[in-house]
Amino acid sequence: MSEPSLERSVGLLAAVGFGLGAMVGTGVFVYTGVAAGMAGPAMLVSLGLAGIAAACNGLSSAQLAMNFPRSGGTYEYAGRMLSPWIGFLAGWLFLAAKSTSAAATALGFGIYVGQATGLPPLAVSLTLAVATILLDLFRLQGVGRINLVLVAVTLLSLVSFVVAGWSGVRRENFTPFAPHGIPGIMAAASMLFVAYAGYGRVATLGEEIENPRRNIPIAIVLSLAVSASIYALVSWVAIGRSGTWATLPAPNRAVEIGLSVGAATAMGSVFLNLMLGLSRMSFAMGRGGDLPGALAAVNRFSSPYASVIFVGSIVVVLICRSNFVGLVSLSAFTILVYYGLTNLSALRLKKEQRVLPPIVPAVGLVFCLALATSVPPKLMLPGLGVLAAGVLWRLLFTRRGTK
Repeated sequence: MSEPSLERSVGLLAAVGFGLGAMVGTGVFVYTGVAAGMAGPAMLVSLGLAGIAAACNGLSSAQLAMNFPRSGGTYEYAGRMLSPWIGFLAGWLFLAAKSTSAAATALGFGIYVGQATGLPPLAVSLTLAVATILLDLFRLQGVGRINLVLVAVTLLSLVSFVVAGWSGVRRENFTPFAPHGIPGIMAAASMLFVAYAGYGRVATLGEEIENPRRNIPIAIVLSLAVSASIYALVSWVAIGRSGTWATLPAPNRAVEIGLSVGAATAMGSVFLNLMLGLSRMSFAMGRGGDLPGALAAVNRFSSPYASVIFVGSIVVVLICRSNFVGLVSLSAFTILVYYGLTNLSALRLKKEQRVLPPIVPAVGLVFCLALATSVPPKLMLPGLGVLAAGVLWRLLFTRRGTK
């Protein structure tokens, strides 16, 4: 019996769209405001630090994806380059981090749309979740087209904000620049790294991307470069117009309406991409024997439908029972550990497998460790609990003879 697999139906443009859709969204409309509360205007420095870490990690992911273009991302890479145990922990952390990110994104979507329409936010969040689960049951090519439309609307709204608001930037709004010092800057950087981390969606979907050795690295670099530019420009204008902000300060009513629409499409796109990544990770772990094999089932649309329903159910429960800040905090710590393992895997690549020197993943690893240790200790505990639960699961799962 042949191994379950997914067909390659995603071209370069759609791959870039998935990368942008995973990054340009919750980070701009939600995480930047949280980061500004931690670091003040110095969150611009935090943005740069998180961007450097993301660039190194993105390049590491690109190198690995070129050599191992299969669903699962670092679960696949670490399992091959480090050990099956470490690969499992990478996959487990991904599922924990992205499940919480997905729930947080859905809650943010519900708040934005609920405020604009008067609908109950929780009902809006759950509607988004159910609609996305249904959409993910079909061919990824069609999902990619929808995602491109959502991304285009989001980018247009943010570019309009930057153009309309640039003249209102005031130097005095950048003082005091770092009210909470270096600890605040580093804590904000760890939060912002989560916003950048969507570039890994391209690698996680690697099994479904056409001409992976060419398209995956190009898609990762392009999506990361565009996202970093958008983050920097929007943050500069937002801080320059109002100092530390909770929501983007629209310069006029037309831009405000555009931002509301952009926020909705952005969070919808981010949620869609998160659910795609989660289902492909669950599929890869089911195929690899680290989760029940039934999760590797594929339907006639080349969708890992069992995993789509499985992770969708988990996210729906999290939406109903969790709060936004707690979800984001857990995601920050676990995803930094996950990408630390990505860099470790890239350091193990042989000379003939490399396109970049070892210094790139080494710098990425240092940044991941530094940012992970900057997460407040009380917010690390849930992440450590998730890690311990993963170890216990694999020990019991293996003992039953399933793997």
